[in-house]
Amino acid sequence: MKKIVLPILLAIISKCAIAGDDKPIPEKSCINIKSLDVGSRERVYFKGSILRFQQQCWFLPLKAGNKLHIELSDSDGNSAISLYKPGAKISYGSGDLSLFSENDDGSYRNPSNTYTGETIDGASDYDNARNVDTKINTSGNYLMVIGLNRGPGSDFQGFVQIE
Repeated sequence: MKKIVLPILLAIISKCAIAGDDKPIPEKSCINIKSLDVGSRERVYFKGSILRFQQQCWFLPLKAGNKLHIELSDSDGNSAISLYKPGAKISYGSGDLSLFSENDDGSYRNPSNTYTGETIDGASDYDNARNVDTKINTSGNYLMVIGLNRGPGSDFQGFVQIE
């Protein structure tokens, strides 16, 4: 009896494990956004990893009159900064990175977040910014979004400094 039951159990377990590998687990970006403590004049470092359609976000509590400097780097030049002024809104995507993810009605499910609001000059969604140098005119929580401008993914690092 043991000779028959064991191979059957192994076959069932391996089929379940293989069936679960065909679809990535949805992971929404920028759900719990942390603040970077940029109150001192020191460099504050950040780093992370992102895949296509994902982003990582931080709030930067800035005061009017601050001079802001941000630098971003990675090994392949695929990551970019978007910096939104206080009041930016996030419309969360599905986080589903499957090749052809669809809703029940057959419409395409956007895996990526959409950000709306005013950006700092030179650091919009379309600028592919890797460095930001600007003077802050309005106090508040600025939203820094790191995303990809091309490629399948990236490990990135950078720093924020105010004067």
